[in-house]
Parts: sequence; C-alpha cells; structure tokens
Amino acid sequence: FGSNPSISLCGDPRYAGRVGGLFLFGGYADFVRVCRFATLGEIEHRGELLHFPYDQTNAPGVFLNIARFQGFAASDEAVLVAAWREMCMRTWNRPGLQRLEELRPIAEQVADDLPLALRERFLQGCNLAPGTREILLESLARCAPEVKFADPTGPLGRIQVPVALAHGRDDLVISFLEAEHLRSLLPRGHPHRFYMTGMFSHGRSEAPTPGRVRTELQTLLGMLESMATLPLGKLPRA
Repeated sequence: FGSNPSISLCGDPRYAGRVGGLFLFGGYADFVRVCRFATLGEIEHRGELLHFPYDQTNAPGVFLNIARFQGFAASDEAVLVAAWREMCMRTWNRPGLQRLEELRPIAEQVADDLPLALRERFLQGCNLAPGTREILLESLARCAPEVKFADPTGPLGRIQVPVALAHGRDDLVISFLEAEHLRSLLPRGHPHRFYMTGMFSHGRSEAPTPGRVRTELQTLLGMLESMATLPLGKLPRA
C-alpha cells in the first residue's frame, strides 16, 4: 500500500542493491482520480467515463481533506472538517452502512448541530445533497498542484527491481483500473506479474463463488509465490 512512497524507494538509485522487489496491492496511479472514484464511483478510462459500485461512506473522508480548497473562512472550515470527521467515525466499517439511504439519518443528526449556513455544504460533502460532483471536481482541480508528490509516474519509470501488482476486482475505494494503469506505466519489457483477485478488496475479504474457486486459488498462490521470491530479486514463473 502507499503506492508512490514504495515506488519512489524502489526507483531511487541510492537504494539500488538494497531492495529485492516491489509488491503493490491496491495501489494507485492517479491520486486525484482515486479521490473522484472514492467519492462518486466514476473513473475515466480510455476516453470513457465509467461507473462502478463504490463505498458511499467514502465522501466525507475525501471532503475533509479538500476543505481548504473550498473557499471557506478558517473558522467555518474547521467546523466542516470536524463534522465530516464525525461522520466518518460514525459510519466507516459499520455493517449495513454503505448506501446513501442508510447514511442520511446519521448525516442529518450531525447537520442539526451545525450553523445553518454550513448544513448544505456538509451534506454535499456526504454526497447527500445536489452539487457534490461539481464541488469535488473544482476542489480537486485546485489541489492538484499540491498533490503532485503522490504521482508515481516518474519513479515508476526509473524502477529497477521486479514488480508484482495485485488488486481486488471489487475494490470499493480504489478502482481495479488503477492497477492496470500502474502496469502500463512500467518501462517496456520490465519484469512483472499482474494479479486480479475477487477474494480480497479494500478492507474486506470474501470467499470465492464455487465456479471461481480454482481461478482464485491459482491467483492467491501466484501472489504468495511473488511475496516469497521478490525479496530475492526474482519473480515466480508465469
């Protein structure tokens, strides 16, 4: 996890010979795009805007981190950040709380304690009032220069060690398409393995359906073999 920090380490010539390989599970290629997917379930891929299922509790976690790009006075910003953080604490990783209709009563409780002028923005930051998408895209455009440090493109192009990329097919926070994008950024011919699994996702795991048991076990075995061989600077046989 972490994507760019680990990629940067493996692409840094100062650590050449000290790192055997890189295993990325659930990594990202574009941090701004990840924030958009996490909030809206949408992602641009090969010229198309695609929509996938996503965890609808994600939005306040994104909005509290882009609050300073929304033009509020410092005092109002602090109130909104605290409210969005409270929403995260009440809803994240709670069974039965992943859809907007289940989240609304909790959000309205939090909103009742806010100044009237901030209630609509709070609900927009929970994806529970019109305008969420427009505010998100505008705020992400403003913050883009400040999150360039999270861009793995440059370090990935300098990487010298073998790489294994793995991602959950049904990840509700970071789209599996991020793994495909990371793969495309590797230098041409770079030694790597690519694993897409339906057993593990962002913060959860699931037993495979009977029809996919064999495929998923082969994928899991490949991932385990990569974990075992990458410290030695090697990849398992394809």
